[in-house]
Amino acid sequence: MKIELEQVKPAEIEKRSFEIITEELGDTILIPGTEPIVKRCIHTSADFDYVDNLVFSDHVVERALKALRGGASIVTDTQMGKSGINKKKLAEYGGHVYCFMSDEDVAEAAKKGGTTRAQASMDKAAGLSEKLIFAIGNAPTALVRLYELIKEGKINPELIIGVPVGTGAVEACGHKVLALPGKDGKITAEQIRNAHDLHWSDESHEHIAQPKMVYISHPTELGTLYTKGELEEIGRVCRECGLYLFLDGARLGYGLMAPGTDVTIADIAKICDVFYIGGTKVGALFGEAVVIMNPQLKPDFRYCIKQKGGMLAKGRLLGIQFLELFRDGLYFEIAKHAIDMAMILKEGLKEKGYSFFMDSVTNQQFIMIEDEKLEKIREKYGVTYQQRYDETHSVIRLCTSWATTEENVRSLLADL
Repeated sequence: MKIELEQVKPAEIEKRSFEIITEELGDTILIPGTEPIVKRCIHTSADFDYVDNLVFSDHVVERALKALRGGASIVTDTQMGKSGINKKKLAEYGGHVYCFMSDEDVAEAAKKGGTTRAQASMDKAAGLSEKLIFAIGNAPTALVRLYELIKEGKINPELIIGVPVGTGAVEACGHKVLALPGKDGKITAEQIRNAHDLHWSDESHEHIAQPKMVYISHPTELGTLYTKGELEEIGRVCRECGLYLFLDGARLGYGLMAPGTDVTIADIAKICDVFYIGGTKVGALFGEAVVIMNPQLKPDFRYCIKQKGGMLAKGRLLGIQFLELFRDGLYFEIAKHAIDMAMILKEGLKEKGYSFFMDSVTNQQFIMIEDEKLEKIREKYGVTYQQRYDETHSVIRLCTSWATTEENVRSLLADL
């Protein structure tokens, strides 16, 4: 049988490929401005998971374009990445492309310092006196070192693109975060068991990060709450699978005092191996109270604090704050006040016709707001941008606290 091959120009092939990607995406809503980036990643990898896995900072595309047009140079951790960048176009704006991974001085610095070439190359990049964009597509250690350099004030990148390989551990301490897709900020016991079973059923499991601890927050970053039943089920699965359960309680007081919740601090203590009670969000000057319920985790905890440089000479001052917060129910009183203010805010927003992105009963309220109005509100109030909703609206988070007064809430509602 004779097969006729159709001669198609590369540009036509690419055009058709992007048309197919657009068709496959269907009604999927992408953040305005990021569509070409997401589709290019899918086109390059044939992996549609990039739709969910790529995370963009607020207005990052606009900032990237401004940086490039302003003459920023690009630093990458692979020669392949360097070769794929249009150097001629970049040069028109005054930028260059750098990859120091093969440089002899970088190899020598890595050997002398007992680090990786990726880390040493970031150190070399920190010596450049120009605007820089970092495109990390291979080495997790490059991202770790870049983070350290930023914290040390030795570098201030215009933009960071971080897509490291997935088989290594990103965290400097040798651990890796295995993210599970959440619904309204929460994960389920079934997801945890499936992730555990999937790891151990893989014949090459010793080559990938072993799941050992489950990390959840209550309330979540979206203001949602776990029920007692959900927490008990998660706790049961963790025990059956040999996993530790850690609960982030930065906003714990607001979760405990939220209307309709059936979770108490005693329930959390019974279910979790470790949890912590946030302090600063309920009026403490600094710190959290870490509560270790699993006796197996207690003996070496203070050694861990010392090893990580967290042992304070006057650490008992931290404890005094919590002794006072839990004296005569002050902690719960403070948290309830914030919830009361949030409910006044919520009802006022409803009366003004605002739509809610999430239905939250905690001190966090999420609304959709017109971009023009958001800019005016920001002139007077502190709000948290969450994400783009559509071409003219953004999702923002409004939080009340122990210090919020009803006068503050009424003033905001009047301005909205």
